[in-house]
Amino acid sequence: RDFREPRDAAWLERALRERIAGLADGEAALDRMAGIDDLASSPSPRRSVPALLLLCGLGFALQLSDPFASRAGSLIPTLVAAGELWRLVTANFLHDVPLFPIHLGLNLVCLMVFGSLVERVLGARRTLLVTGAAGLLSMLACAAADYPEVIGASGIAAGLAGALLCLELHHNR
Repeated sequence: RDFREPRDAAWLERALRERIAGLADGEAALDRMAGIDDLASSPSPRRSVPALLLLCGLGFALQLSDPFASRAGSLIPTLVAAGELWRLVTANFLHDVPLFPIHLGLNLVCLMVFGSLVERVLGARRTLLVTGAAGLLSMLACAAADYPEVIGASGIAAGLAGALLCLELHHNR
C-alpha cells in the first residue's frame, strides 16, 4: 500500500532496503543481498556447458558420417567387462540417430538449462566434475542393470538436475 505512487526504480530499491534494515535480522539479510549482487556483477566465464554441448554435437556428427560409431562407442556391458572402458565415457556423447530431434534435442536442452544454472553457482571446474561423475555413474548403473546397449547424455542431465536440487535445498544462498 505504501508503493502506490509510481516512482523510479532507485527510489523503490532504497525504500525496500530501508524496510529490510528495520527488520530484526535486517543487517544480515542486507549482507547476503550484497554478496549476491557481487556474484551477479562479476560472473565467471561459462565454459563447461558449451564444451558438453559441443561434444554431443561432434558425437552426433560422427554418427552421421559413420554409422559404425554408434556401435564402437555405445555402452555394451559385456564389452565393458571385457576391458573396453572408454565406452563408459563415449556413450554419453552419442545419441540415437533415428530419434535425433527428440533424443539429442531434449538432452541438449537439459544440459543447457540445468548446466547453466549449476555452472553459475559452482563454476566450470566443479560443473565438469559433477557432469563427469554423473555420466560415469549413470553408465555404470546401466551396466549393472545389464541393459543391452546404452547411449545418450540423459544421465548427465539427471546429474545436473540433482546438483541443482541439492544446491537449492542445502545451499540456497
